Amino acid sequence: MADKLWSGRLPAQLDPRFEAFSCSLPADLHLFEHDLIGTMAHVRALAGASLLQPKEAAALLAVLEELRAAGAESFPWSEADEDLHAAIERVVVERVGEAGLRLHTGRSRNDQVATASHLYAHQAAISLAQGARDFAQAVLDKAKAAGDQLIVGMTHLQPAQPVLLAHHLLAYSWMATRDADRFLAAAAHAKQASPLGAGALAGTGFALDSIECATEMGFDAPYPNSIDAVSDRDYLAELAFACALATSHLSRLAEELILWSHPAFGQVRLADPFVTGSSMMPQKRNPDSAELVRAKSGTVIGDLTTVLTVLKALPLAYMRDLQEDKPALYRAVSATEDSLRIMAGVVATATFLPVEPVYGDLTLATELADHLVRGGVPFRKAHAIVGQLSATAEELGGNFGRLTRAEFRQASPLFSDQLDRLLDPRQAIRAHSAIGGTAPERVQEQMDQLSSVLQGLDRALAS
Repeated sequence: MADKLWSGRLPAQLDPRFEAFSCSLPADLHLFEHDLIGTMAHVRALAGASLLQPKEAAALLAVLEELRAAGAESFPWSEADEDLHAAIERVVVERVGEAGLRLHTGRSRNDQVATASHLYAHQAAISLAQGARDFAQAVLDKAKAAGDQLIVGMTHLQPAQPVLLAHHLLAYSWMATRDADRFLAAAAHAKQASPLGAGALAGTGFALDSIECATEMGFDAPYPNSIDAVSDRDYLAELAFACALATSHLSRLAEELILWSHPAFGQVRLADPFVTGSSMMPQKRNPDSAELVRAKSGTVIGDLTTVLTVLKALPLAYMRDLQEDKPALYRAVSATEDSLRIMAGVVATATFLPVEPVYGDLTLATELADHLVRGGVPFRKAHAIVGQLSATAEELGGNFGRLTRAEFRQASPLFSDQLDRLLDPRQAIRAHSAIGGTAPERVQEQMDQLSSVLQGLDRALAS
């Protein structure tokens, strides 16, 4: 057999530098099993169209099943293999003879690699959805364990209002459920249409049953347009985007854990298995797990940019540029899977040590203003009144507890009653009982809702 699949037209040897530069084999080992699945479906289609004799088809399917069972690690690779597809065809021909030479009838590497890529993207997206679901569960479990612990919620990284620690953590669990939904959507899109049968770009000239092929591989239907079939990479871009957004969410949590683990915050202690020491400073406990997750998000965002940049100016149909879309996706998928697992472990083993707001904390300013509004004061006036009280408290070097009741009454007679309740952080959070608020009953409601959402994800993943 000729060295290259196209050497009948171009018999000369490639420049070794170009051959090495163009080789996709190391990256596309990810597609090994998926290429075999697509090839087996193609063999059955060839047999159905009487382009293969039943014995030939049986021999080909037996070898392909054998290769699939053995896995890529046991495959007899050769330095002369141009790519994954050529390598598999070479071995098939070596083992079954002339029937192997019929294997590529009615098929191009264009629809072949597109089919394998669809199958890979589907499998990867399902795995990532499971990872996001498991991370969401880890956060939910930690929120349940937090009980009624309070923290100072922040905006602009400045003290804002008291919230339950559980309420803060649950925000990340909700993010993760949306990530899981995006991965499931990406998985569904990857299986919407099968490229097999599109050939190089114009469709095959043989009576191959592309509908049966699509159904066999779990696709909804064949692509309605053969040019789109071989050039479409939307499903890869969608998966890369879902990875980029998921790791961005993880990076936000990582940033908070890094800040909170600093003694100036003192709000979390990461478990020893997820921190490292210093080669020079004996006292150090560095939150390297979170730092690396934070950095990985940049890598994944770069991978998404790579995929989009490869696609942005490609004329139809197939061009070799599309070889470069998959390595970026493989990196993004791997980094996202690892980051989800690491952060689930970090959260599950972390000890939260919240610094609770004290009686009279300045973060209760909104409660004071709202109290005046309930008494009939326009909010903008109430805001100004409490703003001045805040300034006075700061000048006295403390919080609202430094002010006398007379000073409160002087600011507004509406402060004559309920002042102790207004200055108690635990009383304050109970007032925030709107849907999605930090009141304890609403946080419990969130937990119940999240449990239900996770059960729904379990059902979707099982199907």
